[in-house]
Parts: sequence; structure tokens; C-alpha cells
Amino acid sequence: MIVKSRLVILVVGLILVGLLAACAPGGGEGAYPSRAITWIVPASPGGGIDTIARGLGSAMPNYLPGDTAGVVVKNISKPMGIRGLEVLWKTEPDGYTILNNYIDGSILQQLRIKPEWDFSKYTFIGQTHVSPFVVAVLADSPYNSAEDLSKSKETIRWGVITGDSQHLFTVLISEDLGLNSAYVGGYPGTREIPVALMRGEMDAMCVPLAVAASFVSSGDVKMLFTLHDAGHVEGVPSAKDLGYDRLHTLVSTQVLLAPPGVPQDRVDILEQALKQTIEDPNMQKWSARVKRPIAFESAADVAKKVQAAYAMYQKYYPTLAATVK
Repeated sequence: MIVKSRLVILVVGLILVGLLAACAPGGGEGAYPSRAITWIVPASPGGGIDTIARGLGSAMPNYLPGDTAGVVVKNISKPMGIRGLEVLWKTEPDGYTILNNYIDGSILQQLRIKPEWDFSKYTFIGQTHVSPFVVAVLADSPYNSAEDLSKSKETIRWGVITGDSQHLFTVLISEDLGLNSAYVGGYPGTREIPVALMRGEMDAMCVPLAVAASFVSSGDVKMLFTLHDAGHVEGVPSAKDLGYDRLHTLVSTQVLLAPPGVPQDRVDILEQALKQTIEDPNMQKWSARVKRPIAFESAADVAKKVQAAYAMYQKYYPTLAATVK
């Protein structure tokens, strides 16, 4: 009877272990990943976030182990990526759903709307992209330098994505150059701002280098200066060159996220695959061709950047909020 009782206990124990394993994230599956990974793009197709996701997503399966069915990109567009972050927050943390978005914009939206999600608590996988910004005007504008802007007695109209980091960068530029500025809002993304500049809706713009580049190449726009060194352009001074040290720190950093609580072994697999994808020479050529600089940094380094960004944007947010009507 003792032997039989011990056998029953052993069998029950094994059943319980199996049930617990099946209930765990990804439980009951083979080697990870064993099915397609969904890559959420919290923006509409065709923009910078979408371009990075589709480019990296197409190559990343080459560096994933297991019998994956690839990476499927899913666009969930709502201004500032809010809806995508909401969806990711509520998704099962099994490593099969990821999302790319900007640290700066996400934190500013968290400070603004106080959502259910907390950006600092997502699972960080790694950095994907750094987006340097430039200050530019129409080619025939009377402003040819930062000094010209700072000496102007006129009100300088700027196009902004209301509440976004691009808006904050523009406000800080205005402060540091001592400008009398007006902010024209309502633009859904940075791609619309150069077109609005050409329509005469503003006098100057602060946009990502990748957005301004084609308009500069066509001769419609000229760059006055760049912000961060990541946006170095031959013949164009940087904020650091001009002595604007605060402006020199401003850059938009895009990272890859997963829901809170993804098992560490799966995070490690995703992080390694992302690193290898970004460092692939063919992907670097693709990055140069589409003018979207990809640059990997580890999950640990991303966590440090997020912590530093919270400190910076909590400091600057009241300045931004004062310009939002």
C-alpha cells in the first residue's frame, strides 16, 4: 500500500508539473520561437518607424533559432504610438509580440496623458535606430544661419507635432536662440512638416535629418544647423559647434520592446538576433540607402537611456506643456 501511495503521489506530482509548464508563458511549445513573431508598428505604413520595422523584421528571422515562421509586421496607428503601447502592455509576455518606438516620444506621452502603461516597465530588447534632428528653412529664406534667426525681430513660426519630442526640441531651440516664436500644431507626423513649410504655413522647421534630406537634395530647403553629432552633415554646423550645448544633447532614440515579464532566456534570444541583424553588412547598406541609420545597443544600455530620459523629460515637460493649447 505504501508503494502504491508513493506511486500515486509521483504521478499526481508529474501531472501538476506538466500543467504548470503549460500555463507558463509559451508553455507547451517546442524550442522558441516555434511560430511567427508579431512586430507591432505604432504608426501608419510608410513612415520612419514602419520602415525600420519592415527592414529589420525581414532579416531578423535569419538570426532566430527554432522553427520560426518569420516576423509579421502589424500597424496599429494612433498619434504618438499610444494605441500600440496600450496593446503591447496587455499582451501575453511570451516573446511573440514586440514593438519599436521612440524613448523620448513615449515618455512625453506618458507624462502628458498618464496612461495605464509605464514605459520603464516594458521588457527592453535593444536599440534599433537613432534619429538626429536638423533646423531648416526654405531655400530662398532670408535666414541663412542660427545667428540670423537669433537676430530676427520677427515672430518665427514653427510647425510642430503637438506634445511630441519634436515639439519639445523646437521649443528648446527657440529658448536657447532667444526667439520670439509661434508654434503651428496639428501635423500628424514629421513627414507633413516640410510640405507645410513649402506651402508657407511656417518659417522654420525642426525635423529628423532623414525627413529633411530629400527636400534639401531637391533644392527646396536649406539646413541651418544640426542638433546631435549623429546627424553630422558636411558643411553644416552642429549645435555644439555653435555653442548650444543643451541642444546638442537632443536626439530621438528608437528601441525594441516587449510586454513586461518576458522570460529572460527569450529576451536573450531576441536581443542577440536584433544585434546580429543590425550588424549584418547587408542591413547596414540598406540603412544607408533608405537614410535610416540603424545602430544596436544592448537591453541593459537601453534601460540606462530610459532612466536618463525620464530625468530629462520630467525637467523639460513643464516648458513643453506651457506651449500646448
